[in-house]
Amino acid sequence: MKNSRRSDRELAKAAGTSQPTVGRMLKKLEKDGVITEYTMMPNLEKLGIEILAFTFGVWSPEKIQEHPEDERIEKAKRFISQHPNVIFASSGLGLGMGRMIVTAHKNYSDYAGFMREARTEWAGLVNLESFVISLKTDAVIMPMSFRTLMDYVRRPEQ
Repeated sequence: MKNSRRSDRELAKAAGTSQPTVGRMLKKLEKDGVITEYTMMPNLEKLGIEILAFTFGVWSPEKIQEHPEDERIEKAKRFISQHPNVIFASSGLGLGMGRMIVTAHKNYSDYAGFMREARTEWAGLVNLESFVISLKTDAVIMPMSFRTLMDYVRRPEQ
């Protein structure tokens, strides 16, 4: 999962172009920040992940006044770095919330433990709400994949 990069030779064959062309293109895409890492999109359920959680929160006005934003962000980064099940975390806007984190969990007990720790660690984060998805059901309409994103990016403006 950490390095899923195919060789330039394999990519050139698949793309119908030369190996040096692929090498130049990859270097440019990496330099421009389009490609930031080489990884795959695993089947999370087969890896023993049962739950995906999208958790949202907002800082209490008191915490905003007590601690500057850069201090709150550093604390969040430390917490996140200790939890390898965090897939994505960001600030943003919507639903009356200002923070969002996506996490993967082996089971509900693992999720509940993570949330207890998050509430303790981020005591100033109020309205901590999650949208929890069980990957063990037939409710998944479209599995997580970046395949369709490629078609969207290539599509002309409408």
